[in-house]
Amino acid sequence: MSDWGADKYGDPCRECGFVWTTSHAETLALLASIPARFREALGDHDASARHPDLTWSAGAYVAHVGDNLHIFAERIAALDLGAYGDTVPYDPDQLAEARQYEHIPILGALWSLDHAMADMIEAVEHSAGKEITMIIDDRGPQNITDIIRTTTHDAFHHVWDVQRTLQTVGGSAGESAKA
Repeated sequence: MSDWGADKYGDPCRECGFVWTTSHAETLALLASIPARFREALGDHDASARHPDLTWSAGAYVAHVGDNLHIFAERIAALDLGAYGDTVPYDPDQLAEARQYEHIPILGALWSLDHAMADMIEAVEHSAGKEITMIIDDRGPQNITDIIRTTTHDAFHHVWDVQRTLQTVGGSAGESAKA
């Protein structure tokens, strides 16, 4: 098992409180709860709200998490199906620009997040019991539990980003996540 996440962010994460030693099953359950956590955090708030210390809006974080989950589901599935080799990195900021995260309606971003989550859960369940190792440049070898922990931390951390964004900007209503 890799200590990359705990070494980089602390255990628990110094900011969001994610615990890196959580079991595989508990981490997967936390991951599955992410779409509901985003919906709860967004409530009736304006998804275009921004925290002064963050680059993206609340809604852009939803789009990012959906894309990240889809990318890692695809990578897990590829390894499960017999692919091998190093994992090619992607730049989330370039992807955000290319997909224009700031202009994706929150309802579409939440729909995409739900579908990416289903793909991720399916890929992880399909790979159960297999020795899957992803080689990531800055992280080294990652087994399936490491991959689940890093993607769950990313998602959990961004729910925290959305929560603090909306606490900072207050209760302004806008495009609702409940519609």
